Amino acid sequence: MPPQEVRKFVFDEPFVPFRLHVTNGSSYEVLRPSEIQVFPLQVSIAIDPDDSGLYRSSVRVAPNHITRIEFLPSARKPRA
Repeated sequence: MPPQEVRKFVFDEPFVPFRLHVTNGSSYEVLRPSEIQVFPLQVSIAIDPDDSGLYRSSVRVAPNHITRIEFLPSARKPRA
């Protein structure tokens, strides 16, 4: 998936939480825009928050390994 397409999900107003699926079968939930950074050759996703809200780790994925992005079931995309 082109990085520009991923950025559309991150900067959509209002932001809607989503799940990012990758070629190895893993998936990552992005609940806030601050949990993801999109670069031309990699997407970095913060994971494993502690009780204070700081993240313990991150995962890096090449954009070409992102197979799809879906809105989380609990989050509704507002109608236009």
